[in-house]
Amino acid sequence: MLSLVNVDIKLHPTRGGDDVPNLNFLGGLLNAAKLELYLGSPVLKIQLEKDIPNCRNFNNLKKLVVGGRWDMRSDFYLIACLLKHSPNLKELHLLLYKLQLQTQRPRRKVSGDVLLQHEYLETVKIGDECGLMAIVCHC
Repeated sequence: MLSLVNVDIKLHPTRGGDDVPNLNFLGGLLNAAKLELYLGSPVLKIQLEKDIPNCRNFNNLKKLVVGGRWDMRSDFYLIACLLKHSPNLKELHLLLYKLQLQTQRPRRKVSGDVLLQHEYLETVKIGDECGLMAIVCHC
């Protein structure tokens, strides 16, 4: 069976509107060591969140890059789920949509079950979707 090691996925909505089929592809990526995931719509993010609870751990995942056109500052459930299923993650890169970097919105309270703490996490980078890093944190 073929196993993907480096995966780069960019999902964009169709012109037909917000109708998005079930994605159900995360199970095929369990052996990935590097996953870059870009979601071009909040609807795609919501659909992907439905797939994560059915997914086993990404035990080989060392680098995760997540970007998309939703407000990660106040809605990072998808990121929290991916972190929960990636116990050996070393690098996390969050690529914010450019408008998120320009506007200020009040912070929302984070639920108690969301932790950004991993035993092996070494680096967290936050920047824009062009790859320019605004914040780099070495854990």
